[in-house]
Amino acid sequence: MALKSINELPFLRQYDKLIAVIVLVALIISLFYLTNAGMDRKNKEDAYDTVITSLKPTGQTMKAISMDKYNGALKMAATPPSITPPDNRVANFLSPELRVTCINESCQKPIPFEALICPFCNKEQPKIEDPPDLDSDGDGLSDKIELKYGLNPKDPADVAADLDGDGFSNADEINAGYNHKDAKSHPSLMNLLKVKSIQGLKIPFILRNMNKMPDGLQMAFFIAKPQKQILYVKEGRNIGETGWIAVKAEKKYERRKNPSMPGNLRNVEVSTVVVRRKSDNKEVTMVINEGRKDTDVEASIVLPLDQSEYAAVEGGTFKVREETYRVVSVDKEALSVVVENESTGKQKVITKLD
Repeated sequence: MALKSINELPFLRQYDKLIAVIVLVALIISLFYLTNAGMDRKNKEDAYDTVITSLKPTGQTMKAISMDKYNGALKMAATPPSITPPDNRVANFLSPELRVTCINESCQKPIPFEALICPFCNKEQPKIEDPPDLDSDGDGLSDKIELKYGLNPKDPADVAADLDGDGFSNADEINAGYNHKDAKSHPSLMNLLKVKSIQGLKIPFILRNMNKMPDGLQMAFFIAKPQKQILYVKEGRNIGETGWIAVKAEKKYERRKNPSMPGNLRNVEVSTVVVRRKSDNKEVTMVINEGRKDTDVEASIVLPLDQSEYAAVEGGTFKVREETYRVVSVDKEALSVVVENESTGKQKVITKLD
């Protein structure tokens, strides 16, 4: 039987359409599957969310945590208890009893240091007493004082330590009669203050011009901060918001040498105005076109204990914690400040910070 040509087979002549139909059917089946799979996944997620949101804790509600033990531990860490050093004259598990030899040459047995009668030969012994100022470790405090205040008479470093962290050494506080274990009990903080820097405080304006007006003199003051501006003021009036008043003005001239024409004189304006600070009535005389004048000398005082800083102006006051100090004087050359404790009246020269 003879083979038919491709053109004679109807379904082969339409093979491209057949392939398109097959692909379309496959896409429809895939889309159906994906749609069902997505819906199924959405249903499962909704069911899971429903289960999760319906869950309720079955355990008991936790009680508030007490911080008493923690706070107690912090307090002990800040001021740890100290062990009283053992008395080497009394026997204990840390040290043996101190003994001496009996003075009876025929006995010579070791007997307690403070024994008045030898327990072996009944010979009377001389009484031995430590000198009241005995300082075994050479730290400046006698053994009796160190034992009284819980320090170690054999440790020379403990007097320089600061057990309560208030900035004063144990020796400083004990010698001054304060509790070296209480941070609130200490000598005046004035003893710790240092001068960080000293600088002049200047008037915030310059006298630029002065003109005679029908009703008196009018002055022009130049202010650079917070923004540059010229203020026109008459006698007795406030100089803007600077806190100063123009009290009295005087327009005048002087005959001075003319630098551009040697041998000749010229009139130079040297008008002045007296200004008064409203806060303390301090008066300063200003000359026209003269630079900003110093009104006060301000010192920056620092407390090295916490690095806090305080502004000190001569005649003013500043407060360090619970203590208030009056500034007696400020020496810009020596970089020192004399302050007075207002509660005690004691004065001290505060020197420059190292």
